[in-house]
Amino acid sequence: MTIFNPILKRRLWAGACVAAVVLAGYYLRFYQGPLQAWVHRLSGGLLVVCFWSFLLRLFLPGLRSKSLAITICTFACVLELSLLVHHPMVTYLRGAFIGRSMVGPPFAASDLAAYLAGGLIAYAGLCWINR
Repeated sequence: MTIFNPILKRRLWAGACVAAVVLAGYYLRFYQGPLQAWVHRLSGGLLVVCFWSFLLRLFLPGLRSKSLAITICTFACVLELSLLVHHPMVTYLRGAFIGRSMVGPPFAASDLAAYLAGGLIAYAGLCWINR
């Protein structure tokens, strides 16, 4: 018998995963070592999908793991693909600090692979949380 109900237990694990992803992000931001350029370029995309998946699990523990991971991964990929659009309104939004912060650097196809990898890792983590 456990003192935690299943939903509280899932929330605690999701919170721990959010903290782990944030710490990993800070560590990888200043990483110096083999494949440094690759780690700096792609780890952010992978971690952002994991972060949002675990954060949503923390606040919405009833969502299905597969749906959550697919939705976050799809959103990240659509956002990345939006970098190919050069409409004046989109360019204006990207000119603001918040727009640059949310969208990031120019389009890179490798980011799509990072988002997909992050989605798979997030799905595995969400399934583990639900066990």
